[in-house]
Amino acid sequence: MSSHNYLRWFQTMNVNFIAVTHGMACAMYGATLVDVAAIYGESIEATSRTLTARGLGTIFSSLIGALVYKHVNIQIMLLGTAVFGMTAAVLTTILPSLIYLHVLTFFVGCSMGFMDIGVHVWLQVLWKERSGSFFHFMNFMFGVGGIIGPFVCEPFLLETRNAAMATENSTMLGVNTTVESSFGDTTPVVKHGILTVGGESRIFTAYSIIAAINAFIAISMIVSYCMDSTDFKPNKNATYFSENLGRTERRTVLTLLALYLTVGVTCEISFSAMVYTFAVNHSSLNFSKSQAAYLTSLYWASYTISRVFTTILSLTLSPAQLIVGSHFIYLSSALSMMLFINSSPMLSSWLGTALVAFGLSPYWANATAWSVQYVQLTPAALGPILVVISSGVMLIPFFIGNQIDKNPQFFLYSNTALALLLTALAATLIIYGNTKALVRHKTGKEAERLNAH
Repeated sequence: MSSHNYLRWFQTMNVNFIAVTHGMACAMYGATLVDVAAIYGESIEATSRTLTARGLGTIFSSLIGALVYKHVNIQIMLLGTAVFGMTAAVLTTILPSLIYLHVLTFFVGCSMGFMDIGVHVWLQVLWKERSGSFFHFMNFMFGVGGIIGPFVCEPFLLETRNAAMATENSTMLGVNTTVESSFGDTTPVVKHGILTVGGESRIFTAYSIIAAINAFIAISMIVSYCMDSTDFKPNKNATYFSENLGRTERRTVLTLLALYLTVGVTCEISFSAMVYTFAVNHSSLNFSKSQAAYLTSLYWASYTISRVFTTILSLTLSPAQLIVGSHFIYLSSALSMMLFINSSPMLSSWLGTALVAFGLSPYWANATAWSVQYVQLTPAALGPILVVISSGVMLIPFFIGNQIDKNPQFFLYSNTALALLLTALAATLIIYGNTKALVRHKTGKEAERLNAH
């Protein structure tokens, strides 16, 4: 293998390490939501609105992403996101009040927006016609981070139970109740409907671990940049990216991609961030915090295993075929989980979560692999797409986080509704991909590539 190929694999490794930390951050948000709310003395509903601040940050960075990447080296930009990720992780649990956390989370969203644009463009430029499989692998690494995140958090979480169950002998929920903790101290435990046992939260340690991982990635990216400081920008003159598709068709492909990814990200984040709170609060489950953390880890484990399969299958199956198979699993499991949660709560929660994650997992890589058959994903194209995606994510705390405390069953209703909507959009992608203009373009593109070889 030539030194150029070694370097390309090293750069690909760095991109995938970034995906791992992104997955850890997303998974830890849900696993530590109750603890963060307790640290800042706020309700879960109020704390979950930091997700809206993060969405606003992603919108802002997506709007200016094309301009920033036009003037800043893509490697420097991604190095900056790693350094900021390290700083943000340290600050998450030590700020003076929740308003400061909202501000910090806004900038975390900015960093995520720049990162999403950068890693997709970098991989596409590095691997060209093979980028579809590498998108799948990068999303697999995101899932690896999602598995690791809750396990990192679990040893440092406060012991909690559903406050309504713990205070059944109290005259009203919210009256201070005391229990003997495992450390032998008697502590007020009910605040904003959350029962906490054992003193102060120790999740600062978990976030410090995330900071250390980001520091390692930053060092690795500095080494890579010293070896090759190339600014990886798309080359419109490359054979693989030749554009002979009409403007209307290109815009339609990008619009459908934006809509599908928006609903997909909303499905992913709403489930992964809220399944923990759902499991703790639902009357048929009443999971402990440790059990809920393991349920979150199961979600990410199944999510990641699915991406192993789809990465391998992407070498032989088309994006459309992968979309059909994954949506059959996703929609059927979401419906089953909603219908049987009360009659078979343990089976529905554990198996349902695993199958939902398995079916949903490939959505991003499938959609991007579908789109690069027809268009080039440049910073200018990705920016508006991420704006639309972030706008959808911003609404999660208001439509789901706002309801889950009062009615945990709403989590399942919203999950099923989103699964139906995403499946309808998936069908639209496949139908449009079979129109004459796109079939002709795809066929011509494959012929060009074969002639080039």
